[in-house]
Amino acid sequence: MNGFIIKDGKAADPKLAWKTYAEELERETEALVEALASERQARDALEARLARLTPRLVAC
Repeated sequence: MNGFIIKDGKAADPKLAWKTYAEELERETEALVEALASERQARDALEARLARLTPRLVAC
Protein backbone atom coordinates (compact mmCIF):
# COMPACT_ATOMS: atom_id res chain seq x y z
CA MET A 1 0.00 0.00 0.00
CA ASN A 2 1.39 3.37 -0.94
CA GLY A 3 -0.37 5.47 1.73
CA PHE A 4 -2.75 7.07 -0.72
CA ILE A 5 -6.48 6.67 -0.88
CA ILE A 6 -8.10 6.09 -4.25
CA LYS A 7 -11.16 8.26 -4.79
CA ASP A 8 -12.93 8.72 -8.09
CA GLY A 9 -10.12 6.83 -9.80
CA LYS A 10 -7.48 9.24 -8.49
CA ALA A 11 -4.94 8.91 -5.72
CA ALA A 12 -5.58 11.29 -2.86
CA ASP A 13 -3.27 12.28 -0.04
CA PRO A 14 -4.67 10.61 3.12
CA LYS A 15 -4.24 13.84 5.10
CA LEU A 16 -6.35 15.72 2.57
CA ALA A 17 -8.90 12.92 2.53
CA TRP A 18 -9.23 13.06 6.31
CA LYS A 19 -9.47 16.85 6.22
CA THR A 20 -12.22 16.62 3.60
CA TYR A 21 -14.00 13.96 5.66
CA ALA A 22 -13.72 16.08 8.82
CA GLU A 23 -15.12 19.13 7.01
CA GLU A 24 -18.03 17.07 5.65
CA LEU A 25 -18.68 15.65 9.11
CA GLU A 26 -18.67 19.16 10.57
CA ARG A 27 -21.20 20.36 7.97
CA GLU A 28 -23.45 17.38 8.65
CA THR A 29 -23.21 17.96 12.40
CA GLU A 30 -24.15 21.62 11.99
CA ALA A 31 -27.14 20.62 9.84
CA LEU A 32 -28.27 18.14 12.50
CA VAL A 33 -27.93 20.76 15.25
CA GLU A 34 -30.05 23.19 13.20
CA ALA A 35 -32.66 20.51 12.55
CA LEU A 36 -32.77 19.64 16.24
CA ALA A 37 -33.24 23.31 17.16
CA SER A 38 -36.07 23.54 14.65
CA GLU A 39 -37.68 20.40 16.10
CA ARG A 40 -37.44 21.86 19.59
CA GLN A 41 -39.04 25.10 18.46
CA ALA A 42 -41.88 23.16 16.84
CA ARG A 43 -42.34 21.04 19.97
CA ASP A 44 -42.36 24.13 22.18
CA ALA A 45 -44.97 25.78 19.95
CA LEU A 46 -47.16 22.67 20.09
CA GLU A 47 -46.82 22.47 23.87
CA ALA A 48 -47.83 26.14 24.17
CA ARG A 49 -50.90 25.56 22.00
CA LEU A 50 -51.83 22.50 24.03
CA ALA A 51 -51.46 24.48 27.26
CA ARG A 52 -53.84 27.13 25.91
CA LEU A 53 -56.39 24.54 24.73
CA THR A 54 -56.30 22.24 27.76
CA PRO A 55 -58.59 24.40 29.94
CA ARG A 56 -61.15 24.48 27.13
CA LEU A 57 -60.96 20.71 26.67
CA VAL A 58 -61.37 20.10 30.41
CA ALA A 59 -64.38 22.43 30.49
CA CYS A 60 -66.13 20.34 27.84
